[in-house]
Amino acid sequence: MKALKHIGIFTLLLLPVALIGCGDEDGVAPPPPPPQLELVTFSVPDLPDNDVYDILVDSQDRIWVCTQNGVGLRIGNQWYKIDQGDGLPNPRTRRAVEFNGKIWIATWGGGIGIFKNNAWITITEAHGLPDGAVFDIAVDDTSIWFGTVNGVVQYRDNDAIPMANRWIDHTSKATGPEVADIEIAEATSRGSEVWFGSKFDWVGVWRPVSLERVTYTRNNSGIPGTGVNTIAYNPLDGIFWVGFFSEGLASVDVDISTWRHYTTMDGLPSMVIHSVAVDDDGVVWVGTQGGLGKLKGDRFIAFTKGSGIPAERVRRVYVDEQNRVWLAFIDGGVGRITR
Repeated sequence: MKALKHIGIFTLLLLPVALIGCGDEDGVAPPPPPPQLELVTFSVPDLPDNDVYDILVDSQDRIWVCTQNGVGLRIGNQWYKIDQGDGLPNPRTRRAVEFNGKIWIATWGGGIGIFKNNAWITITEAHGLPDGAVFDIAVDDTSIWFGTVNGVVQYRDNDAIPMANRWIDHTSKATGPEVADIEIAEATSRGSEVWFGSKFDWVGVWRPVSLERVTYTRNNSGIPGTGVNTIAYNPLDGIFWVGFFSEGLASVDVDISTWRHYTTMDGLPSMVIHSVAVDDDGVVWVGTQGGLGKLKGDRFIAFTKGSGIPAERVRRVYVDEQNRVWLAFIDGGVGRITR
């Protein structure tokens, strides 16, 4: 019996020594290095400002960058700055899209600036826009949609239609007047759908073919909260992704009414979600207040400042027609991921 007791004590004494030998000087294993991203970046003085809200690569391969102090435009290897002196209605620019041979720029307070044939024209409340402060722009095959602080409208850009008749008000189909994001999914299993994310409310869905309106709230769905900043659709699997102001990220399979909630416990860098985008390979990218998230399996890989990004507030994730992923940073300019 004495021999057995001696062996037991000897074994217990060896175990802590072995553990200490595997760690650092304090006996704790060092954390793994953060995952790394390789980026091509642009900032001041190439850009008008390092607070960037959106990026567009148009059909001529020109790069449009919406900043807090005007638009940066790259043609070839040359950068240009566009401001009110050039015809831009307001320097605080938020979104850029290409539609009907024109570049459409959403501004915060000046309405919509439209660039065509080297000239700018402006659409404001006087023409039918609900408000000059515009959150988002989306396009379908025939129309362009504007989400503002005072409602959402569809605009038919057709000179044959009188200006007063080009506007269709869809504010009643959203769940609140401050429509922060619009996502148009052309080919779901239910036909075409338009999803509206309300800044201080829920998610509204409009199905133009069936004229059906759906509202997702906590009472009738698995939506985790209010305050929708961003929505994206993955046509490869039919999943919608919804990002919230402070409630993380949710995915929804409408066909089977299944919601899944993602938080920092699932690898997200932050619970504040600014942007979500899906690339052509089906990879989900998430811009947050604390860095970039990339979905791998059922968890997110978090890229923060230690990962090589110039700033952690990722305001916009944009996938261009060549499947390149671009990042708009607050206080960090623009980055393009080099795979």
